[in-house]
Amino acid sequence: MSAALTLAPEDAITHSDPVATAPGPAVLDSGSPFAMMIDPACLEVGENVRVDFDLDDEPSFTASVQEHGVRIPITAVRTRDGRFVVTDGQLRTLTAQALKLDNVPVWVTHTEVDIDDRRWRASNTLGQITVNDRRIGLTDADRAAGITLALDLGTSVTKVGKALQLKRDQVKQLGKVGSSTAARQVLDTGQLDLEQAALLADYDAVGDTDAVQRLLDGPPYRFAYTAARIAEDRAEQRARLAAARPYAEAGFGILLDHTTGLVPASDVVDSDGRPATVERLHANPAGWLVHCEPCDELLVVDRVTGDRVEHDEVDWDTEGNSEAAPAEGLRHADSIEARTDWRVDYLLPAELVGESGWHYPPSPEPEHIPDTGADPDSRAATARDAAADHAREQEQQRYARRQVRELNKQGAAAKTARIAFVTALLARKTLPGEASRFIADSLVREPSLLGGYKADLCARELLGVTGGRDTLSEMLVTAKPARCQVITLALVLGAHEQRVEKDCWRWTVSGTRHYLAFLRDLGHSLTPVELAATGELDYHDIDLDTGPDIEATGQE
Repeated sequence: MSAALTLAPEDAITHSDPVATAPGPAVLDSGSPFAMMIDPACLEVGENVRVDFDLDDEPSFTASVQEHGVRIPITAVRTRDGRFVVTDGQLRTLTAQALKLDNVPVWVTHTEVDIDDRRWRASNTLGQITVNDRRIGLTDADRAAGITLALDLGTSVTKVGKALQLKRDQVKQLGKVGSSTAARQVLDTGQLDLEQAALLADYDAVGDTDAVQRLLDGPPYRFAYTAARIAEDRAEQRARLAAARPYAEAGFGILLDHTTGLVPASDVVDSDGRPATVERLHANPAGWLVHCEPCDELLVVDRVTGDRVEHDEVDWDTEGNSEAAPAEGLRHADSIEARTDWRVDYLLPAELVGESGWHYPPSPEPEHIPDTGADPDSRAATARDAAADHAREQEQQRYARRQVRELNKQGAAAKTARIAFVTALLARKTLPGEASRFIADSLVREPSLLGGYKADLCARELLGVTGGRDTLSEMLVTAKPARCQVITLALVLGAHEQRVEKDCWRWTVSGTRHYLAFLRDLGHSLTPVELAATGELDYHDIDLDTGPDIEATGQE
């Protein structure tokens, strides 16, 4: 339904008319204003400053009136001939009429009004402009806080969504944001969008101030990557605590991070010269600390029993296809799962060496000691230097293991953020600008690209397709030509993406460099490990905690 209101030429107010520039108050009936409920069909929409609009363009407004009725009274006057003419609330009136509501609330401000009076028309026009211009809408933070209150009061997500014409996910996200001061602030300022603010609110709700600060401090274009890194860190922390729990229950102290001043069990013996074996430490754990460190390689185990399974016992071609039969003598890939394997270090504080009953072993005496003329103090100094060299070597080994672990975590976070970017890209109905060239170039470079291991599976995941190739083929039957081109892009991107794993930083491959450069051209901000994969950054220069200076890498 459309409504268009215009002034007739004979009713136009000219600038030479004193009423137009300084309208005085109209002489109106002095009868008291009154409220009433009335059939909206009995209302007449009068002259209005809103002259061009279409109710079909306001579906959410219509849905709201249909759900709640008219909540704010319509303002009207009663004319001398008894008609009720709307002065404020044109949209409410027309919507109520279109929906055939039984009645609406009306506030009648004046009676016996001459609506053709020039002074009254001017005053009414300025009044309409005023009430429309001076309405102060809710901020996003206000809206979120209100939704949180409604949910806290027991209103279901479904009811809130129906009342406010919001999707369930939006209600849930706004409910989270409303409970967090930090999330409400960034939503109001536009620093983060609703989905991002809701994630920040999740961490705020559990008191994870470190995660909140990291999300606030990071650049918005890297939010997905930062969030994925935090998730990786928290998942590892939970897994580390779970792995350490049996040792804590056995009486060991738990060390979350390696520090200086700790002596590994392999470096001490008891007073009889016997080594500190695991069995002996468990028999008397007093003073000992345990540090659990995830191994680089995952442990493959039976999904049901948890028993270890060797890699060559699995038919990996059956992965993701529950109906596929494994080759003879092999087991189905879906029957196993990968779990973190843990390296366990037993460590003794250096100050407890000796008094705890554990000692440094005596230096072995060589069969023949050449006469160098060195005194006992020199020999002791040499022994200390050897011990220091051994400690440095162990620290270097620990750092190398930590470097692999941390860069792999950054690689996993980068993959999560990258897949989110590609998934959003493939939701398009048409190809982005340079995609056709990229598809052709990729296939020219590698004619067998689409036949790569798990390439089509990765493409289906990027497209959100559940099922096998047949499901994708069925999509093509009804898809428009432009969408078919997007699906072709998905096949190529999937073939590239399945190759770029969390350890992509270790080496530079031409196809990966080509793939990541294409994503960067489309707006994806490359992370440090991705820059290492393109050869633009030496992975040794990546800070294991914060990454390199982004400006130094040429990234925005």
